[in-house]
Amino acid sequence: EDVEATFNTMVQNGGIPVLHPVLVKDFKGEKGSCMMAEVSLYGDAVVRLIDARNYTGGFLPNYEDVVAPGTKLGKYGIDRIDHIVGNVHNLQQTLAYLKNMTGFHEFAEFTAEDVGTVDSGLNSCVLANNSEMILLPVNEPTFGTRRKSQIQTYLEQNEGEGVQHVAMFTADIFGTLELM
Repeated sequence: EDVEATFNTMVQNGGIPVLHPVLVKDFKGEKGSCMMAEVSLYGDAVVRLIDARNYTGGFLPNYEDVVAPGTKLGKYGIDRIDHIVGNVHNLQQTLAYLKNMTGFHEFAEFTAEDVGTVDSGLNSCVLANNSEMILLPVNEPTFGTRRKSQIQTYLEQNEGEGVQHVAMFTADIFGTLELM
């Protein structure tokens, strides 16, 4: 909830600041404001810290609220983000940076032997916060297989590290798909 304190802690622990804490106000002044800051995650991805306790809109100040028929404000049946997967060049270096910056712990680890094939592979580690509700899987390519690793292909086509996918959690996948 305290964006400035969280930002300062992350930066003191090695995080690279992208956006120092700033107050973002609703232009019309009707819905309030929120505090926001950003710290580098990997590649061009950032961790965006938001304190929206003083904001009453559906998303962020100055965005238009969108309501799907039969839903609460913009929910569409999606409860939360389940995990955000990143692809990086060097897994151990990235894990050290993220663990120092966030205080997250290793939740699960997979090697090429676990998830690879004779054609392609990857090494992966999932970081989690203390409650294990925030999951950050991080992948690196493996080499020496018949085909190029799908992670290496991503890194080349994306021109660097970045978010591979964002997975959402819903209690009713079919209902969510109908609303979308």
